[in-house]
Amino acid sequence: MSTSDLRGVSLLRYLWRQLTSMRNALILLLLLGIASIPGSLFPQRT
Repeated sequence: MSTSDLRGVSLLRYLWRQLTSMRNALILLLLLGIASIPGSLFPQRT
């Protein structure tokens, strides 16, 4: 493998890590949004 091949592989690994971490963050954000729905439908009365 030449150095340009290694750069390409490391770039692909970096992009894959960014994509997978962003995907996980979006899933967690979606779950947080879903979890907040009952609180907006049934507000607590004081």
